[in-house]
Amino acid sequence: MRKQLFATLLFTILSDQILTSQDTKKPFLAGVDLTRIIVLHPEIQRKLTELAKERDLVRTSLSTEFEKYQKIVEEGRRIEEQLLSPAISESRRRELRAKGATIIQQAKEKGQQLQEFRQKKLQEFNEKYQAESKRILAMIQDKITQLSKEKGVTIVINTSGLSRSNTPIMQYLDPHLDLTDDLLRSFGVDPATQTPRTAISLFTLEQLSPSSP
Repeated sequence: MRKQLFATLLFTILSDQILTSQDTKKPFLAGVDLTRIIVLHPEIQRKLTELAKERDLVRTSLSTEFEKYQKIVEEGRRIEEQLLSPAISESRRRELRAKGATIIQQAKEKGQQLQEFRQKKLQEFNEKYQAESKRILAMIQDKITQLSKEKGVTIVINTSGLSRSNTPIMQYLDPHLDLTDDLLRSFGVDPATQTPRTAISLFTLEQLSPSSP
């Protein structure tokens, strides 16, 4: 859902004059390839790379804690299997039952700790992800607003946006109306820069879900 929301994001910059009845100026539409801006902006890529690494570390830590929990559960299952054997003595059976009770308690405590650990880690990362996403998009929108005012543009559409059916929202845009290169230059980025192999899009760097790992 978040990916679709971001992917269909439209930047609309309407001047004050357009909202007044006295101004008869017609809206001037232009487009910006938001994905290209994000993958070519070195500072944005640096931050997204950090977020991706942090997300992977969270997943690793969750997997490690889950494996510890599984080991306790597996030990409890082995005790259950031994208790089913008619060959064990009564004293051994009592010993296994006592040990089994301890394992059950450990599993409950570990399960609760794992749940709390997961919720804490997911919340911390997702809050950081959301804050950074908001900062990046606000930074780009500020530049779009500034550039649009300079060029007399009243509406700017994200040409890389996709619909719910994963088809481009913008089917065609006259190259002369594309502000992407101008926007890159305003960030000090050469439009001729090639997309890095390891480029990360803000729209594909997903948040961690409650089911992680």
